[in-house]
Amino acid sequence: MKPAADPKVFIWDSRKLWNLDEMIKHVCSMLCAMIQDLLGALLMLGSRIRTNGESSSIAENDKKQILKVLADAQKECDYLGLEDAANHIVIIETRLKNNCSLSIAHVELQNLNTAILIGLSKRDFAFIQPVLAGYFEKERLFGDGVYEKFESARLDVKASGNCLSGELFTAAVFHLMRVAEHGLRGLSRKVNVRLTHKGKTLPVEFAEWDGVITAIKNKIEASRKLPRGPRRQARLEFYSDAADHCLFMKEIWRNNISHARKPYIEAEALAVFNRVKDFMLFLGREL
Repeated sequence: MKPAADPKVFIWDSRKLWNLDEMIKHVCSMLCAMIQDLLGALLMLGSRIRTNGESSSIAENDKKQILKVLADAQKECDYLGLEDAANHIVIIETRLKNNCSLSIAHVELQNLNTAILIGLSKRDFAFIQPVLAGYFEKERLFGDGVYEKFESARLDVKASGNCLSGELFTAAVFHLMRVAEHGLRGLSRKVNVRLTHKGKTLPVEFAEWDGVITAIKNKIEASRKLPRGPRRQARLEFYSDAADHCLFMKEIWRNNISHARKPYIEAEALAVFNRVKDFMLFLGREL
């Protein structure tokens, strides 16, 4: 991976830029296509040997087809770091250009296939279970409303889904708590919370959850003093629901995740995901 002119952008060899999801699917599909094409070239050479004999020369059209397969294979081998296979491709290309026989070309392609399989056996690949694939690399995992209204939470929303799909459940809960904190900040601004520390104004980004939630509760008490009517009732319901969401997440998850008290299993992480999603959707409707 090498940096482009913009240091924030990376280009994988000569390929176009992909997001992670597209890149993984692309690599998988191209790898399968490369092996399929290589096996097709081997079958074609085997057929030609049976028809024309082992020592016969390779027809120009067949040679062009094999060279095309090798060129595509070279890109994939370079990309995956299969150095032995990539070096062997160069040798085969040289022999083809020097008009090697059908049998030699067939043996060399078999050797290339073996080199690729040996190289792949030394690589680690991650598999995403189909049941969790829907969480992977999704920008709008919590819907359009949350995506549009909570720009600061976008990276953590996406990261939480990637961790779920990768079965990193404790990490998923960590990112979900960060998402909830972005929501809490938005809520504090909505209700015009004012926080202080040692007599000085404290930005909500630097406040503890306890302080923010306490300030929200104070807003609830202030709302109780408003004249009776729909406005008072609506404000009370909104503040109360918001505070309940925050307290529940703080007591059950944030304190545990912040102090490394326990790891999380899949069912627990999914429960956190659904609760945080509900919280963010609730805020998205109100903010």
